[in-house]
Amino acid sequence: MKKLKSFYTSISWKYCVVGYLFLLACSFLYLTFTQNDSSNEFITHLSSDNIQKPIVLLIPDQQNLDNLGDLDTFLSTDFNLLVADYRELYNQEDNKKRFHASDNAQILVKQLEKLQTRKVHIVAQGFGGIIAANAIAQSPDAFSSITFINPSGLQEYELLGGYAMNKAVYGAQTGFWWGAYYLIPHFGFLKSAHLKHQFNRANYQTDRRDLREIFKQIKIPTLIEQKTNRKFETFGISKEIERLVPQSVFKEYDVTEMGYVNSEEAIKEFILSVNQGDIIQPSQERIAIAKLPFEYKNVIKAEGWTLIALMLLIVFSTFISEDLACIGAGLMVARGLMGFWPAMLAGLLGILVGDAFIYLAGRWLGKSAVTRKPFSWFINEQDLERSYHWFKTKGPIIIIASRFIPGTRFPTYFSAGILGASFFMFMSYFVISSIVWTPLIVGLSMALGQQMMDYFTMYQGYAMWLIIGLVVFVYLFIKLVVPLFTYRGRRTLKGKFIRKRNWSFWPTSILYFPVGIYLIYLWIKHRSISLFIATNPNIEGGEIVRESKYKILEQINEQSAVAPFIVLKNECSLDENLSLCDTFIDNQEINYPVVLKPDSGKNGKGVKFIQNRESLENELKSIKEVHLLQKFVEGQEFEIFYYRYPNEAKGHIFSITRKELHFLTGDGEKNIEELILRDDRAICLADLHLEKFMHELYDIPEQGERVPLVELGTHSKGALFFDGEEFKTPELALAIDRISKSFKGFYFGRYDVKVPTTEHLMKGEGIQVLELNGVTSVSTNIYDPKYGFKHAVRILAKQWDIAYKIGSINAKKGLKKSGTMGFIKQLVNTH
Repeated sequence: MKKLKSFYTSISWKYCVVGYLFLLACSFLYLTFTQNDSSNEFITHLSSDNIQKPIVLLIPDQQNLDNLGDLDTFLSTDFNLLVADYRELYNQEDNKKRFHASDNAQILVKQLEKLQTRKVHIVAQGFGGIIAANAIAQSPDAFSSITFINPSGLQEYELLGGYAMNKAVYGAQTGFWWGAYYLIPHFGFLKSAHLKHQFNRANYQTDRRDLREIFKQIKIPTLIEQKTNRKFETFGISKEIERLVPQSVFKEYDVTEMGYVNSEEAIKEFILSVNQGDIIQPSQERIAIAKLPFEYKNVIKAEGWTLIALMLLIVFSTFISEDLACIGAGLMVARGLMGFWPAMLAGLLGILVGDAFIYLAGRWLGKSAVTRKPFSWFINEQDLERSYHWFKTKGPIIIIASRFIPGTRFPTYFSAGILGASFFMFMSYFVISSIVWTPLIVGLSMALGQQMMDYFTMYQGYAMWLIIGLVVFVYLFIKLVVPLFTYRGRRTLKGKFIRKRNWSFWPTSILYFPVGIYLIYLWIKHRSISLFIATNPNIEGGEIVRESKYKILEQINEQSAVAPFIVLKNECSLDENLSLCDTFIDNQEINYPVVLKPDSGKNGKGVKFIQNRESLENELKSIKEVHLLQKFVEGQEFEIFYYRYPNEAKGHIFSITRKELHFLTGDGEKNIEELILRDDRAICLADLHLEKFMHELYDIPEQGERVPLVELGTHSKGALFFDGEEFKTPELALAIDRISKSFKGFYFGRYDVKVPTTEHLMKGEGIQVLELNGVTSVSTNIYDPKYGFKHAVRILAKQWDIAYKIGSINAKKGLKKSGTMGFIKQLVNTH
């Protein structure tokens, strides 16, 4: 059963992926061979039975393209009718990747010019009104009148009422319909999704910020028909267009069949009257009103299902960011989209539901949850430990305080669940703090939001850049200026500055960029990318990544030179692993501490010093991969880089690195925090050290007492590395060569060793190998402070040159070699 489960978890997902891709390919081929060819004509349904009839261009709404009702039939009875078809428009060669209304209008005008028509009356529905307005702005002499039916376009009345937020919604809709059409094997059942994707893409690409000026440019007779009783979107847009176009006539119809008939008759009468020369003369009052700036107080509040939809949007947004959701709710109130109480209640409901779930998740999942996704994205063991101690001493106060301190809520509430705090007690304090906080943040955003919206209206052309600049300024102020007011802040800033200036603290990708260029030269020179895999033929996996520590150490036949260890398998039970550990410790007659480390870890990741059996048992409970338990060896630590050409009898020591663990020395006056901050080396990794000693920061070491900052000889953890060239001796070279030759098929790599003293090292005596790393290891003497960046690059380049030479010799002997495709496949499989 266990084997079957293992097979299922490792293989079944691959079959699912292959099956999905197969169905997707079949669906794509089906759609390709069944789709109809397009005629590439934008304007269709031209009626030419009476050339004297007025010409009417009907531009439907995107969503009503196949549902025009009787409007086109009714208009074609009395007029020479042209109907714009978006499906043909989007097939235009000059509009393949442009969907916004101004481009659509430009193609529309060109098509009308090709037809050499007389002046045209436009009847536009929904989004078609935006295209129509752009067409009139581009060619005002080509049109006689325009009729808007349920127009759209003014961003203050649509969706969330602002350019950036509306664009985000349109973008999400565009991505959704694109995914529905292209990522779901639907075989034509979702064929309409392609058109919906194009429509939403047109909404996304159309910039509505300049539409007010475009509507103001309309000077021809205008009829605005509102054929719905919804008071949130289109009604507000219709009334605002009526204000902006002083020569317009506004008519509203109820949603009844008779109302629709009446509206069509009104369109007919309007077009005929304009065609006969009737001109609407706007009053001076309406002209003056049209020039007034827009005021957000004129926005009609959401009602009914629209209000519920906005409230649900706020609720779900709190699951992502409570602060931003409540700020957004306040801005909606400032814009007039909804009232204060619905916005506040929606924010409060989302907070109560989301944070109560966090508490319950902590209670149900327990401490081990911090190692699982998605919880590990938001909280780590250090956060949990810190929250544990805070909550244990000042639980209720912490619950209330965390509500007002962003970033502390998740670990605090999760810790409360793990600790098993009373749900009634938690909810009581939590609800009280939320009732105070939510109205405060929503109200503050509403109060400031109105001023922000006023400024945004005046300076909308560059307001977004000002907001971005303000955010950047605040971020830099908090990161660079605020720390200057405290000694700790000044010292940690200095440490960060030193790290930026010292290349040894830079990301390894920067170091390996020039080395990578040299590797390309080696690939060309040796005509192989993967030749280095043959450097050590007997190391499993070619050493690309995830070298197995124990499989390498086991192949060293001179085991007396290897620090004793045992392998702990993750599939074994806790009792089995504990029994193995006890037997190992007894047989080797060793005392605690011992070292527990992952079999495939690097740079000291996951390595822990176990001080007693209780700690060992706790650590073994959480291991999820193969680990090694190794004897802790006293002495001085070195790294020795060794290589031997297969056609040579003797090997060579490429480099020796001496490691020093960093210590603080107490003076009987300063606490550990002060000692860390006063040490010019320690402040380079101040965040790491301060977190490690967070429970002992205010302890004061005695005069002369040495406090180890690090327990591992790892550069990234703060250990000091020095070039040990002076320790090279013929005796040491002979000893390392002997150990290396006992490992059949090993020619190149770095030993991590400990020796009692440097004299023992130089004599080649008392060497205990902790680890052996192969071709992917680094000659760590480059981290000696005396070496600059260029010198480090030269050392690494020389190291790789040797590796490729050894690999070339082994490959010619017929030893393990992988082609380029095999190398890539192996690299993928290791991940």
